[in-house]
Amino acid sequence: MPIDQVRPNTWNPKDKNTEEYEKVKLSIQKKGLRQPIIVRETDTNSYEIIDGEQRWTACKELAFENVLVYNEGKVSDQEARELTIFFQQQVPFNEVELLPLIKEIVSYTGEYELPYTDKEVEERLKMLEFDWNKY
Repeated sequence: MPIDQVRPNTWNPKDKNTEEYEKVKLSIQKKGLRQPIIVRETDTNSYEIIDGEQRWTACKELAFENVLVYNEGKVSDQEARELTIFFQQQVPFNEVELLPLIKEIVSYTGEYELPYTDKEVEERLKMLEFDWNKY
């Protein structure tokens, strides 16, 4: 869908211009928009974001002309606000279980793209030396 047909909602409680946002933007720059922006139809022939404002903003800043969307259709204000909250209930990685995965990715060829700085990868790899079973 053309990015200019999509607009943010007025109730998004996420902070703007955060370190997390910069990671979202970098991931889209490196790997593209892989997750759709959830929208609802409005009466003005446009679409309002229910979930994905940071992805949408990053795409705008990266000069995308089109974005991938999932259209919830005509959704009431109440339902749209509820969905915004439900979509934010994310399960974070188990950081201990993540460590071997990072090591495996890094060890393939030594060339990789992850949403971490080289220093963050190095710190995580050092954590593998710790005996988590004794903790």
